[in-house]
Amino acid sequence: MNIRKMLPVLLGALLVLSGVTVVLVTAAAPASAAIGPQMAYVVLSASNTVVPLNTATGAVGTAIAVGTSAAEVAITPDGTKAYVTNSGSNTVTPITIATGTAGTAITTDAGPHGLAFTPDGTKAYVANTGFITVTPITVNTNSPGIPFLAGNNPDGVVFTPDGTKAYVANSGSNTVTPITVNINTPGLPIAVGAHPEGMAISPDGSKLYVVNQVGGTVTPITVATNAVGTAITVGAGPTRVAFTPDGSKAYVTNYGSATVTPITVATGTAGTAIAAGNTPYDVAITPDGTKAYVTNYTPGTITPITITTGAVGTPISLGATVQPAGVAMIPGQAPTAALAAITGVAAGSAVALDGSGSTGTSTAIANYGWNFGDSLTANTSTSTTTHTYTTAGSYTVTLTVTDTIGTSTAEVFTGRVMSRNGKATAATTRSVTITGLPLAFLTAPSAPAFSTTLTGANQLLTSAVAWDLSNPFSAGWNITLTSTTWTVGPHTLATDATTVQTTPTVTCDTTCVPATTSGLTFPYVVPAGATAPAATKLFNATTASGTGNQTMHSTFQLALPAKSYAGAYISTWTVTLSSGP
Repeated sequence: MNIRKMLPVLLGALLVLSGVTVVLVTAAAPASAAIGPQMAYVVLSASNTVVPLNTATGAVGTAIAVGTSAAEVAITPDGTKAYVTNSGSNTVTPITIATGTAGTAITTDAGPHGLAFTPDGTKAYVANTGFITVTPITVNTNSPGIPFLAGNNPDGVVFTPDGTKAYVANSGSNTVTPITVNINTPGLPIAVGAHPEGMAISPDGSKLYVVNQVGGTVTPITVATNAVGTAITVGAGPTRVAFTPDGSKAYVTNYGSATVTPITVATGTAGTAIAAGNTPYDVAITPDGTKAYVTNYTPGTITPITITTGAVGTPISLGATVQPAGVAMIPGQAPTAALAAITGVAAGSAVALDGSGSTGTSTAIANYGWNFGDSLTANTSTSTTTHTYTTAGSYTVTLTVTDTIGTSTAEVFTGRVMSRNGKATAATTRSVTITGLPLAFLTAPSAPAFSTTLTGANQLLTSAVAWDLSNPFSAGWNITLTSTTWTVGPHTLATDATTVQTTPTVTCDTTCVPATTSGLTFPYVVPAGATAPAATKLFNATTASGTGNQTMHSTFQLALPAKSYAGAYISTWTVTLSSGP
């Protein structure tokens, strides 16, 4: 007889699970150790020597003998050579930095003073203050070329960051002469203040600052047009100027007022003067932009200044009678990026990226910049990372490394000196091929489950399911379904008891092409029988639709007659995901 007690009816289905790919990612490696300190070269005019200075410790190295009345020093962009002008002996002394040895003196015209290297390091220009010429020098051979004319008593010289133009400050004619570098041809002189000496160019190449020793001003010049701007008042007897690597500030040494004037470049305004030693002469900025080092001529000291605060550090003594003059920092050299071969995986799985083979040259690597090639980027302080691609395809991964002083791919040149000798070696690329996830369920298709209490009336039960799948192909796909009848002991429900009343919907989990279905009608009856009959299509994605990772949502209904036996009914379902609509 029928048992119609108020008991729960539990119904279930048995489904097959699919696997999920797992990618093991190695742990990140620590950054490499620091390679060396930031070093400066300081000219000691009275002793006709140059000394290396460790800016981290203040330690002074072994003096290197140069010519008479040594004045200025400049260092090649690659950091391998230093040139020192000897105004008393009409020569330039080349120094090999690795060994600290001086080479054969290079002859110039009278009174060589200011000098600068081209950004590519192939040439140097030397301003001959005792005459009206500039001597070009070919760096790889240390050989002087034919001098060319400038103005009266040329004192300072700078190059634009692109190396196409040079400027010479003519202290005897109160002008600056622009020079076309490839032909060493002077242009029309630019009138500036009285007795121009030191110069520097902003790293972006837009502004030239000219220090006018008489009158205590700096003349800004727009490089693109050679137009002269409003003079900036600084201290008494200014001699030299240097830009910070970021171009935000310039520092001017005021020989006559024992101060250094910071200038905010964006506004062209002078800040509060910073007390230095007596008769400050030259200034150099560290490649990391944190400190300025000022040579003080008569007390024989170097004054360190913290850029962010303007705080003056403890002076570094070089000797009371040595008369430190020119100073130059050894440029930061580009690190080398290395990216290990990348093993491709399926879309949706993590790809391991390893830049641990990258090496610093001047200092340790501080930042690893990742461009994954799919419009996404990241920066890490460690050399390894992972990235997940959501779509199949070939991608170019670019790794760009930056060291602790900011040296990477870009050159930072400020007219007289290269601050950061950036090179293409700081970036590298690798290709990776990402395959589509196989046509598969990403997680086990969940079984519809129904539960109710018999009431003596017909019931319509519902169960919502979401099936997560992937499809890399454009051929479309379909899901078919068949089942055995819901059974408990000898009792069964009707073969048409389970239906889907409305078309299932599909949503994107990640990037996908929405599924378009056709040729199916609803309500859909789940096939059922004592032996599961032929499967029929519950859903189909037409050609060129339904690619990527997506979830299909269906709501199943179960018709439960009033005269049903209480118990746990079981139905075995077979769900098949196939290619093609």
